[in-house]
Parts: sequence; structure tokens; C-alpha cells
Amino acid sequence: MKTLYILFLLTSSLFSQKLWEIEVDPSDYLRDVVEIPNSDLLLFTYNTGKLEIRNSQDGSFVNQLIKKSNESGELKISSSGKAYYMQDYNLYNNGFENDSIEIRDITNNEVIFKISISIAEFEGNPNFNKKIYSRLELFDNDSKLLCYFIYKDTDDNRNSINNFIIYNLLTNEIEHISKPFTNKLTTISKSYLSPDDKYFIETAYNQPYARMFNLETREYEFEFDGEINEEHKNKVGILKNGKFQNNNLITDSYADIFVLYSFPTLSLIDKIDIWSKAGFLIGAMVEMNVCDNIFITDVSIRKENSTTQYNYYFVKYNFKNNEIIYSSFNEQDSYQYRPVFSFDNCEKVLVNRDINNIRNGIIVCYDSSVLNIEDEIEVHDYFSKKDNFVDFNSQKFLGKTARIEIFNSVGAIVGTLYSGIINQPNYTFQIPELPSGTYYLQCQMPNQNLNFNFVVVK
Repeated sequence: MKTLYILFLLTSSLFSQKLWEIEVDPSDYLRDVVEIPNSDLLLFTYNTGKLEIRNSQDGSFVNQLIKKSNESGELKISSSGKAYYMQDYNLYNNGFENDSIEIRDITNNEVIFKISISIAEFEGNPNFNKKIYSRLELFDNDSKLLCYFIYKDTDDNRNSINNFIIYNLLTNEIEHISKPFTNKLTTISKSYLSPDDKYFIETAYNQPYARMFNLETREYEFEFDGEINEEHKNKVGILKNGKFQNNNLITDSYADIFVLYSFPTLSLIDKIDIWSKAGFLIGAMVEMNVCDNIFITDVSIRKENSTTQYNYYFVKYNFKNNEIIYSSFNEQDSYQYRPVFSFDNCEKVLVNRDINNIRNGIIVCYDSSVLNIEDEIEVHDYFSKKDNFVDFNSQKFLGKTARIEIFNSVGAIVGTLYSGIINQPNYTFQIPELPSGTYYLQCQMPNQNLNFNFVVVK
């Protein structure tokens, strides 16, 4: 029998350097945090729909973004980090008042550009009674606008003209125009620019279809149709569900497996099987930030004797060497779910409702850089495995009450190795007969739990 095992690394409680905290309306539950490019600003999105700009250095309030009653869609920050505007994916919405759109400053809501575009050959045509601006994207340092610009016949939509344009905001001229209409993209789930402002990416709402427009060559360089190509279906999913990290795309296939792809070729770079290596489940993708092989995110583990209930905490984890640099598990006073967001190249962490106690309306920022100082991290290999036996180096825990159990991958107990007072410096336990699979051993003590993961292969 060949047996493989993987150690679960434990760290001491170090999360003590609080940088700042702010108080918000308790009904405003923090849903997302985005770094504003080229600035020290953060965009806070709340469950109530409120959007705030705050300073990342001290959390101070800068501005609340506005959405006028006549505007539809969602607010979008430009890639320069200086402006915001409305982005509506639907090509056939009701349009904007006065057939124009506004681009505003993120720090004071002042209008930077108010745009009303016209195409001479369609102006004055009695069939058209509305202009529509959809899927807006600013690029080239906010000097150019990409959008779908539609002359609409509200009585008979078949007469509407769908134009795909690039508009120069400085010269008020259309630099590029085409009519790349396809029924698959009438409504879409997502459209966005790549971080380098080179590609405009669109993914269909209810069909496995996506395409990428090269803003330099002004041609559709990539087109993926999952209905005629199975490999394309996977790439559509990557573009639809992935998020950019260090100019690559990361997405999840399950709560325990994350996959990195190159961009724009979408070639596989790395597949990260978190569960088999670290024994925890990853939380929401929106809260994950990957920085140089490290991510900080919320995670969960099954509660003792439960397959449906979880303890929630967060980790700083190096997925290249499978090292848990920091875990908040032993520091938290409560294991209720709370979102965790990292920024500044994973050097700072925002925790909604604090880490040590649940305080509604409180958002706390911590310095995570202290968590990778090696001489402050206490790492122990208390358990080791050879053949069908587990050795426990118990010298440090003499006199403590302990219960040592083995759980399978769905959290069910499959064996109990020990229950009682630890009264000798070393133990050797025989593992019960187990089928091939992933298991974790948990040593439960009054104020501490030790974990050890291993994989059985027969």
C-alpha cells in the first residue's frame, strides 16, 4: 500500500496591527471593495447599492457616486481611475435623457464630458426617435469612448440601426464605426476592458459565446462559440466568470479548486486544488485577491460533527508551496461569516465587522505585511505519518484533555484515535482501514485545535 500525506501548517496569533477603522450605517453591508487605479482610493459597494469612494490610507470619506433617475445600468470606474459613468449592457433600453451621456469626476461628481454623438446619414430620419448608448468603456487615459450607439425606432425595432463606435472625446469625432450585430449579443452577461486597455471583451448572457475586440488593430481578434466547439465553451466560461489577477485570469471550478489562465490566449497556467492541500474551502471569488503566488480570502471548515454547518475565518496562503502564512481561526471570538478584502498588493486587509468581535457598522483595516515575518511564525509538525500509523509529538500538550478524530472529505467522522488526558510526550496511533481518498485528522483541545491532512492511495 502506498500512502501520501500533506501537513496542515499552524501559525500563532499575530493579527494585531490595526491601521484604522470606520463606522458606517449598520444597514450598509460591505459587498465589494475595488482599488481605484493610479490612486490611493477605494470603491466600497454596499448591499444597499450605495457606492462610496474612500481613502485607502485612513478610510476617510471622499465622495458618494450618484446615479440620476434617467440613467440605467450600473456605475463603472474608468481604467484611469479618474472618472465614472453609467454602463448598460442592454442594447434596447430606454436610452438617456436628451440623447446624451455624462462622464463625471469620481472625487466631486462634476461633469467632465457631456456627450451627444451623431451620425450624419441617420440624422433627420423620421423612423428614428431615440438614441441609445450601451456598453460604454473609457480608455486611452479617458480620451476615447467605446460604445454601442443605436438609432432606435421605438415603434418597430427592426428599423433600428446598431453602430459599434470609437469616439474621440477631445476632438468630438468618430474614429471607428462598424455594425457587428449578432443576436447572441443582444443582451450579455458581462462586457469589460482588459487591464492594459487592449481588448474589449463581451460574453453572451444565455449562450456559450464570447468575443474580444482588439482596440489597437480594431478587429475582432478572438471569437469563441461553445455551440460548435467544446473547447470554446470552457473559454467562454473563463471570460464570463474569471477575474484578472496580474494580467492573467483566475476562476473557480468548485469552492476548493481555482484555476489560472494566461491572457489573451486562455492557456492553462496552474490548477490549485485547495482542499486536498490545505483542508479548507474558499469563499466568494469577489473577495479573493492574488498577489505574487499569495492570496488572502475568507475560508470555511466544517464544524465538529456536522456536514452542513461551517466555521468562517480567513487565511493568507501561498498556493505555490502550500503554506498557510496566517490563519485567523485561533484569534477570532466568533466564527460567523464576514467578508474579507485585501488590497495594496495584499499588504492590507479589510474585514467587515472586525476580526475579534462582531460589531455591526464597523469596517476595520489591518496591516497584513507583518504576517510573513518568519521568526514570528510558529510552525509545528506535531503529526507525522508512516505506513498505516500516525505519530503525535505531544510533549507541549502534557496534562491537556484531547480528542483525536479522523474526518473524511464531507466532514463525517470515520475514526477516533484518542480521547482523554495527554500524559506522555509521544503517541503512535494505528489508522483504521480506510478507502482511498482525502482525510483530515483533528486533535481537539480546550483552547486549541490541531489539524493534519493526508491522502490515502491504495
